[in-house]
Amino acid sequence: MWIASKNGFFSIVQHRDDAKCLIVRSRAYADLADVFDESRIRFTPEADYHYRVYAHREELVSLMTQWMR
Repeated sequence: MWIASKNGFFSIVQHRDDAKCLIVRSRAYADLADVFDESRIRFTPEADYHYRVYAHREELVSLMTQWMR
């Protein structure tokens, strides 16, 4: 799923091995850094989205609810 918000542009996919985990991906480091603690951001230069954060579904539901307000 793609999310375009005032917080950035993200691609969110389910982790292939853990159904409770989602991967929030971005091409811009700053987009993820505005939302998540920078220590959680992983750099993956070989991937189409170079930056990603692993998050539980509940965490993303909470974040997205805040974005809608």
